[in-house]
Amino acid sequence: MEIEVKGNELVVNAKDWCSFTTIEDSKELMELVIRNITEKPEIERVLISENREIEYPESQVRMLKEIADVYTFFVKERGVLSLDFYPEFNQKTKELIGLLLSDPILCYVKISVYIFKDRESSYTKEFLLPFKEMLEKTLLVKEVKDKLSSYVPGSRELYRLLFTPTIRPAFMLERFLLFPPKGSELIEKYYLKDGTEATIYKIPGKARLLYFILAKEFLLSDEEYSVLLEARRILTERKVEETELKDFEMVRRFFSERGKAIIKDLVIGKRTPISPKRIEELAEILVRHTAG
Repeated sequence: MEIEVKGNELVVNAKDWCSFTTIEDSKELMELVIRNITEKPEIERVLISENREIEYPESQVRMLKEIADVYTFFVKERGVLSLDFYPEFNQKTKELIGLLLSDPILCYVKISVYIFKDRESSYTKEFLLPFKEMLEKTLLVKEVKDKLSSYVPGSRELYRLLFTPTIRPAFMLERFLLFPPKGSELIEKYYLKDGTEATIYKIPGKARLLYFILAKEFLLSDEEYSVLLEARRILTERKVEETELKDFEMVRRFFSERGKAIIKDLVIGKRTPISPKRIEELAEILVRHTAG
């Protein structure tokens, strides 16, 4: 995995990442991002690149920066990971600091439990209570505190409410790949039933042919792309009843119908010149990027 800081943006190349590639779904990725923020406090945006680009705006990264500040205070300023800091509780301290980076909600819950069990020890008064108080000042904990009654330890569900990145195809990468290697020979070019262009190239010295598909996602106008992003946001925010999602076909039908209705409303509301046929095509793209 390649990590680079460009100005105030942390860019993570996660093409070879074998786990989830979003902060809200991956505790490993959350830890990686927060650790980098502790080293580079100027980071204000996060971009995760794989076969698509996942971008977190400043407002959401700010929550992670606050967690990074808590980590910096206790680890780098107070040195709580030192063996001299309450050595009899060293493992517990390490556990909590580790959770702070990968799962700050669970960290807060565990601290609260430890305090409840032992309110009078100096470890509680000098570390656990200040730790809890500092976490309670962060936006992340403030946002979820009233939802903890139904919280399942280890669940990432609450993070999915807090972090809603912009997800888009990696346009530049796809366009770059459409240029065949030097000396390649075009063998065949044809169109699929939905109008998608497909081309096949023979590469000198290679036994396998090179196969390209130019999906419609990569031919959207700015207006269409804007409508699609807004439709995806609205669709993912709406609650779905379990009875609506009994099988895969039902899932696709649900997302297709809802998506089409949302796109129509957006087109009318924005007065965007998009034809009914194009709305159908946008709805199908939306299904692929939500239901699959």
